[in-house]
Amino acid sequence: MLSLPEKQIYILAISFMAAIFVAALVRLWLVRREEERLVKNKDVLEKQIVLQQKDLMTVRQESNAWRTEMQRQFDLFRHMASDQLGVEEKRFNDLLAQSTRREYELQTALALAKDMCIELPSAKARILHLESLLGNPRPPSDNDGGLPVTNSPVCPLPDLGGGSPDAPFEEPETEALTFTDAPPPEIEKQADIPPAPDVTPEEPAQAEDRLSELEQKLNDAVKKNSFLQQALTTARLRSRPHFSKTVRKTRAKQRA
Repeated sequence: MLSLPEKQIYILAISFMAAIFVAALVRLWLVRREEERLVKNKDVLEKQIVLQQKDLMTVRQESNAWRTEMQRQFDLFRHMASDQLGVEEKRFNDLLAQSTRREYELQTALALAKDMCIELPSAKARILHLESLLGNPRPPSDNDGGLPVTNSPVCPLPDLGGGSPDAPFEEPETEALTFTDAPPPEIEKQADIPPAPDVTPEEPAQAEDRLSELEQKLNDAVKKNSFLQQALTTARLRSRPHFSKTVRKTRAKQRA
């Protein structure tokens, strides 16, 4: 038989082991609960991961679609820009050709104007010479109808061909011309010009009166038009209920 001290030692050892066993059971129970919680969290996290993967795939698809759309729009814009650039280049080339042709026409007109200006003094001198010849009185002719011969020297015509001014003028030899018919009729100095219409001083006054009358009618029509527009606007505003209430309130305030 064991003595009491030995039994106490065994009892203490068994108690200690039982306490350790209970603590292990409690720890195991706690670990089990923690494991269950972690498993639940794992399921939740897996679901979140799946959702995030779905979102990521959706975002990737949207980004790819957006990139494709942007590329399509960029290609379309580049195509439109190239077409617009071609149209503008064609327009610029047409304008350049038109401006070049216009410049050539203006240069040609300028050259012709310069040539005409160069020929203007000689033409003016010839015109003055012809006017002086036409202005001289006609000398009397012979009875036999021959061309009268004047004793005054013949004035030479200006050289329009651009000859040298220092060259002497040689008067050609003229033969006497005879006419069997009657002498030519005298040259009329003045052409038949229709007389200007007589303008009485009363016509401008009548025109001014008529103009002032028309201006007065125009001003009256403008005033009438503005009055009709104002009346139409007032009628449109009165047809609205809010405007009617506002007018009533305003009239009530004025009466108060």
